[in-house]
Amino acid sequence: MNLQEFTRKAKYGVFIPKKVTRKPWNIGSVISDLFPLRTGDGWTTFFEILDIPGLLNGSFSDTSRHKILFVFFDQDGNEIGRKHFPSPTEPRYSLELSTSFFKEIDKACTFSVFHTNFEPLDNLGDSFLAERGYSGYKRNNMPIRGYVHGNLDSIAWHLGEMQMLGNAGILRRSYLVQHPFSGESKYELFLTNPCNQKVRIRVQVRSPKSSWKDFETFILNPRGCQKISIDVGENEVKFIRIVSRLYLGRPVIFRCNENSMDVFHG
Repeated sequence: MNLQEFTRKAKYGVFIPKKVTRKPWNIGSVISDLFPLRTGDGWTTFFEILDIPGLLNGSFSDTSRHKILFVFFDQDGNEIGRKHFPSPTEPRYSLELSTSFFKEIDKACTFSVFHTNFEPLDNLGDSFLAERGYSGYKRNNMPIRGYVHGNLDSIAWHLGEMQMLGNAGILRRSYLVQHPFSGESKYELFLTNPCNQKVRIRVQVRSPKSSWKDFETFILNPRGCQKISIDVGENEVKFIRIVSRLYLGRPVIFRCNENSMDVFHG
């Protein structure tokens, strides 16, 4: 066995068996992602609420109404507040997240959505009800929205207690953003920390003919969020790499120029 093959098998043994997220401690837990929130800087955020119990049961009668809990966090991962929202009377409802919904929303950087107060669903078995739905983003000077679905199972909720589900290992991993950054555009990356420990993040950048260079380094608290802005000039291409101990250091990315915007996973 040569060195290259040995290294490949060693990495398999270390990384592959590890799960990106952990299973909640409590059977009755519900799960949510950490969704980026943009408000107060020329953006408006929306969330597409689904009557998930109704969809699973095939019934949207008033007797099956449940509550939906929004929990808001600041950039450092501190909880700002909570807001209950009644299940909509239709299977899908687009909710605008603004000060009229939650008065301190301008202080928030992320939010989670938990479906609570619903009757147990026999057909779930050992599974958990998880909100991995779609958050929408609109530049206030444009008529369109961009949507992106949840990144991963970040937080579990059970009887008022929250449990972080993300995993971070001992060794650092590199996550190569799959989208080449092309100009002329401004890219904004939102990285969150879904695990229960602080994590150091290093963002690296290179062009097609250069080597990796450190662009920004920071530490994320549990539930914390960091925005990284990268400008790409006309006819320029850049590649981005996220180095951390997170099992999945995948950002949510906004691409904007004068006449358009897009949002997607890295």
